[in-house]
Amino acid sequence: MHAPSVFNTQSLSEQQKAHLVAMGISLYEPVKQIVLANQAWLDDVCKLLNIKVESCVFDAIKPKFDDDTKTLHLPPISYQSEADIKKLIWLNVRQFIS
Repeated sequence: MHAPSVFNTQSLSEQQKAHLVAMGISLYEPVKQIVLANQAWLDDVCKLLNIKVESCVFDAIKPKFDDDTKTLHLPPISYQSEADIKKLIWLNVRQFIS
C-alpha cells in the first residue's frame, strides 16, 4: 500500500490556485474568524436589498432576510472563508433582490 500523498498548495502559482477555485476545487485555507459587522462589503449587500446597514441584525445562525420588516439577519461571526459566507448570504437573499 502507498502512503497517502499530501498536496502542497504552496507550490502552486496564484493563477493555478485561481483556476482550481474557479472549477470549484477548494484549497486549504487556515480557519479565520470573520466578524460580519466589520466587513466593508456589507454596505453593498444592503444596497442590493434597498436597506440601510442599520437594518442588519447580527442574531442569526445563517443569513436570512425578513421582507416584511426589511431586516437582514446575519450571524455575528463566521469561520467560513469570505467567499463562502458571501455565497451563503447571496443564496439566502437573492429572491428578494429586484
